[in-house]
Amino acid sequence: MKPKTRGRVIAITVLGILGTVFVTALARRDTPKAPTITDLNSTELLKRRLQQDADKVTLIALVSPVCP
Repeated sequence: MKPKTRGRVIAITVLGILGTVFVTALARRDTPKAPTITDLNSTELLKRRLQQDADKVTLIALVSPVCP
């Protein structure tokens, strides 16, 4: 490969990598923050929260401690 051609290939590769990094950084900036975990102490709070988030996917973890 000629030196001019090699330089152009390297320049195009570097610009492609920099462009990918720039686009990825923009995408991460616009991504919404992760949902938070909420401790619901009563069934009324749970019912109200489920009604508010009716159009979203919800993960419910029911944890019950067991004493030996």
